Amino acid sequence: MNCYRLSIYFVFFFLAQAIYCEEPRSNVVNIGVIGPLSGSGAPYGEKQLRGVILAAEEMNESGFLPYSINIIKADDQGNSALVGEIARDMVFEQNVSAFIGCVNSSCTHVLEMICVKVQKPQITTVSTDPSITRAGTPWIFRCLADDRKQAKALVCYIDGIDEYDRVAVLTLDNRYGKMGARTCKRLLKERGLEVILDEVFPAGNHDRSALVQRVGQSKPSVIVLWSLYDEASQVMKALRESGIGIPVVAPDGVTTAAFLKKAGIASEGMIVTLPFNRFRKTETTRNFLRRYKKRWGQEADSFAAHAYDGMNILGLAIKRGGIEAFSIKDNLALTTNFPGVTGLISFDATGNDVRDVDLAVVKNGKFVPLSYRDK
Repeated sequence: MNCYRLSIYFVFFFLAQAIYCEEPRSNVVNIGVIGPLSGSGAPYGEKQLRGVILAAEEMNESGFLPYSINIIKADDQGNSALVGEIARDMVFEQNVSAFIGCVNSSCTHVLEMICVKVQKPQITTVSTDPSITRAGTPWIFRCLADDRKQAKALVCYIDGIDEYDRVAVLTLDNRYGKMGARTCKRLLKERGLEVILDEVFPAGNHDRSALVQRVGQSKPSVIVLWSLYDEASQVMKALRESGIGIPVVAPDGVTTAAFLKKAGIASEGMIVTLPFNRFRKTETTRNFLRRYKKRWGQEADSFAAHAYDGMNILGLAIKRGGIEAFSIKDNLALTTNFPGVTGLISFDATGNDVRDVDLAVVKNGKFVPLSYRDK
């Protein structure tokens, strides 16, 4: 039995023994934030948490709500088997009204099933697996472009360059990699683009020379690298050190400062999806970037920005209807053209973000937008 199933059985065991009662009204509203705060996923989880904390602190200081927001954080280590116990404790011991999380899609799916059972609203600000919002539950929302949107942006870019007619797809061997690459390959096929190499490579620290050799032998004109930042940096360094200068495109799993630092010069020229354009010429975005850097002493990335927006969307839902779970859920579903720091955010009928995504090129160690659209 895998860890995913163990986690589900575990949480259902506890739910079966607990009688769920709606929390009493209070001047404090508890929000649970779950994500990896240790291990290889920490750069994503830490930015998610910091974005949420900044938004909560600002709402508390401004008196935006008649409640004080209390953030309860938990480290799931990117392990879905831990999510059941964490969520059970947050619901029955710490009385959370809503969740923000998780980061890893497998963890987000576990939390999603728990939220359905205990009827608590959940926003994911990082997970891009399209199936998350296809389950038919009204309790899940996502304020980030999913893999369908990101794959579409990359495939449209590839299709727009005549010489990119032979595509290699390199896929990280985890749920993030496989779900994203599957969507991307389907779109490539629909546009008549030939995938001449389809390789899955293992997570963790490994010798990538065999993978690079197969790339060299297949002679693609462009590479799709669907991976998280750590493994992507290994592949990019191995490619460039071997003398392979083939153009590479990648999703937002690489759009972190950690990737740029690890990959170094090997990342130059890569084309990546850019769900958060920090160059947006809006006061909302500029003020967020300034406040985030002042609060945390570092630049905000996409994961911090979307988490900040997610917490503010949740705050507005609470302001409209209070902390009763059904009211929060119903008001989240009304989100239309919310003026976030990442752009205007609207949810469709499934709770999914409807926005398209921009692209950027890595230039001089930075993610620079290919074109600017103020959305």
